[in-house]
Amino acid sequence: MLFRLQILLIIGGIALGIYSFQEMRAGTGASADPVAVELADLEAGTPAPDKHLQVGDHIALYHGTFYQWEQQNNEPENGGSRVTKAYYPIISPTHPYAEGMDADADLESFAVLVKTNRFSTIGEIPDMPGPVQSISGLTRPASVALESDFQDLLRSDYPGINLDQILVLEDGRQPTSVALGIIMMLASAALIAAGGAWMFASARS
Repeated sequence: MLFRLQILLIIGGIALGIYSFQEMRAGTGASADPVAVELADLEAGTPAPDKHLQVGDHIALYHGTFYQWEQQNNEPENGGSRVTKAYYPIISPTHPYAEGMDADADLESFAVLVKTNRFSTIGEIPDMPGPVQSISGLTRPASVALESDFQDLLRSDYPGINLDQILVLEDGRQPTSVALGIIMMLASAALIAAGGAWMFASARS
């Protein structure tokens, strides 16, 4: 029992270290407050002014959501299935797709893909586009932010798409401060050291 607790302490320290490193890396070079940007500018190829963005008026293409769901008791996918990850494209009101838009039209390109935790189940994902006043969060290129299976889905639905030119905006995510990052790293080291020392002391007794 003690050995398990010692191992859990070390594993917890390692997990905290990995998490804090990822948080600090994601927020490196990002402003504490989101920088306002027009989605139309990003669609035109203008580089993002910061990694922490606030995108103004746009249209959320909920019906084009890519999602991962959790299967329980071998049940088939249904409206009550739990969503574990979800991404949907957003476009500016001046995007060509927005003119005469409907759920059956073909979207050829977009500049931003939103990662969200707002949908708990598949049934909560809207099946039609909707206007949104603004959204903010940290961004990363899709080639870095997306797992390989989601990258494959994007390439399948949008042939010729360049994932390096698409930003994944994580809804509501803010950069971790340097001070908090250091505290988490120190806590990680302390947990690992405590677990190792406890294990060493137990082995000697």
